[in-house]
Amino acid sequence: MTYAELQSAIKENVRRIISSRFPNKKAFAERVGIDKTTVYQAVETPSKRDFTLPHLHRISRRLDIPIYNLLSPEPLLRESVIQEALRSHERFEMVPQIDAVACGNLAHLSGDQIIGYRAFPRELLAAAFKPFVTRATGDSMHPTISPGDLVLFDRNPDRLIRPNNEHIYLINTTPYSEELSLTVKRAKLKGRDLWLFPDNTAYRADVIEMDDKSSPLQFVLGVAVWIGRELDRTRRPVESAGIGAAR
Repeated sequence: MTYAELQSAIKENVRRIISSRFPNKKAFAERVGIDKTTVYQAVETPSKRDFTLPHLHRISRRLDIPIYNLLSPEPLLRESVIQEALRSHERFEMVPQIDAVACGNLAHLSGDQIIGYRAFPRELLAAAFKPFVTRATGDSMHPTISPGDLVLFDRNPDRLIRPNNEHIYLINTTPYSEELSLTVKRAKLKGRDLWLFPDNTAYRADVIEMDDKSSPLQFVLGVAVWIGRELDRTRRPVESAGIGAAR
């Protein structure tokens, strides 16, 4: 949507508000606290003035109308639809989805790492710290995780510092290299060694030898807290294992 199209939608919505809720433009201007000349020039045809963001905030606050209803080119939503949208917002939270191959340092997800968002119930995320979701590839964790499954990870450091094989983790096996090697495995800390266990018995366990200066937090990026899948009969199994290029 261009700026001109956005302003056109705003002005049309304001015209609807005035015609349905106010006797005239002056009454609307006084109610929302915007200079009446500004209102007249903005809503007349052809328009000679644009509404600014502060104007939209005033209209939204004074008339109790969500700003997105002022921006939409569609007719204003019914009150019942607005309330349902607000209730949905209270029940769900948008979690960033990342491309696992490009996830890198997950301390702070940047815009170029996020490829989309997924809605999850807030109850599921109540104890999660900076959660993210990504897709698995490969069959090393089959039957627990299949290729294409969505996996939701929690980044709570308290859950990552001492991994145990009761949980499934996202592991970066090469934290000191620019070449990422990511995999999803069960993991357990044995002394200074980090053991990685697949659920698929066709694969063997691997071990990462850490030195005295290493921390599990350099390798363990997240703990899986939810696994889901989208049914797609046309999707073919991915040949590689783990997430990204790692087995």
